[in-house]
Amino acid sequence: MEVFEEDAETGMVFTYVEHADIDGNSIWIDEFENDWRGCITDKLLLRPINPSSVVVKKSVFDEAGLFDVNLRCSEDLDLFLRISLVCKLDFLPEVTLIRRYHGNNITQEVGKFESMFTGHLGVLERFFAQHENYRFMRNKAFAKVNFDYGAKYHDTGSYSLAFAKYFTCLRYDPLYVESYRRLLKLLLPRHIFALWSMAKKSLRSNC
Repeated sequence: MEVFEEDAETGMVFTYVEHADIDGNSIWIDEFENDWRGCITDKLLLRPINPSSVVVKKSVFDEAGLFDVNLRCSEDLDLFLRISLVCKLDFLPEVTLIRRYHGNNITQEVGKFESMFTGHLGVLERFFAQHENYRFMRNKAFAKVNFDYGAKYHDTGSYSLAFAKYFTCLRYDPLYVESYRRLLKLLLPRHIFALWSMAKKSLRSNC
């Protein structure tokens, strides 16, 4: 509440989020730099905020609207983008939420990745269609979401789908360095295995 009192133009406040494994051990913490204060629509287009760490003034909903009930995925991103256009955002530099990863996380189900991905893209596409002044960020935002879902597929062993997302990321942003790194991690082991198989066949044929 103090954040709202210090600046009347601030309408939404969020916090750090800690990510933990099934045993509760910390994996990493989502932190934010000072440039995440104020008008941060451009940042939200590239990095969504966890909705469970957010507090919003009621008056802001009156201006920005509520959740779009017609959206099946990324309805929080859609709402936060609209909110960012009507007020300042700020954050508390402390953890108020711990997200634990386990076998039953809905957002970690590989079978639901594609619907979440499509929903995320749909929200971004609608936003860019409605706000021409942000269209210069379209390729960068689309590259980021393709990379993020490529990483999800990669980390869950769906390598062909990961490859497709990383490749699409580079089509939108050829300078996305981390996507090249991830592609190398995917391709090098396969090339090494292929070379090893060829070497074994060669050795057998020479014996």
